Amino acid sequence: MSTVSASPDTADTEPVPGKVFRSELNPVDFLHRAAYMYPDKVAVVDGERRYSYRQLAERSWRLANALRSAGLAKGDRVATLLFNSPAMLEAHFGVPAAGGVLVAVNHRLAGAEVGYILAHSGARYLLLDAGLEALAGPAGRAGVTVIRCAGSGGPADPYEQFLAGGSPVRPASWLEDEGETISVNYTWRSRPGHRRLRTAA
Repeated sequence: MSTVSASPDTADTEPVPGKVFRSELNPVDFLHRAAYMYPDKVAVVDGERRYSYRQLAERSWRLANALRSAGLAKGDRVATLLFNSPAMLEAHFGVPAAGGVLVAVNHRLAGAEVGYILAHSGARYLLLDAGLEALAGPAGRAGVTVIRCAGSGGPADPYEQFLAGGSPVRPASWLEDEGETISVNYTWRSRPGHRRLRTAA
């Protein structure tokens, strides 16, 4: 059975005359719908790699299920310190699909700022590009489960091995209210003699 064969518009409950049903807004639904409507269209281009919308969805669901299998609980912070890559895109869908809160860290920040964000956000997991290992620093990774990403897409890539352990079937949503936090974003502003990080959920 296809992992994206179910219509995104199919309700979980049978229609009841005279009763209004509410569907929570969930950005993960956009990927589910794209995979249903355009399964074979190219969604991701990264060098020689090409992923269709079906493949992108399945990889995102694998990430979500692998995170749950690794112990992720609802609301756990999952940080990313990655270059623009398939893994970064998959995290934007896979982390909220898992029930986690995405903390995408800007790799252009200084090491001390990266460490501050990891500590301040309470990150429990970190998707870390191998080329940014030094930027994360050991202090910022204390108590954090690190999932390394070599960016190769090959079977020896630790990130690909992590995905392989997860099911390609979309996990049941833990979202109960569309007002719940699914990401925490840090920005910075700088002026002469002053540099300050700000956060927004």
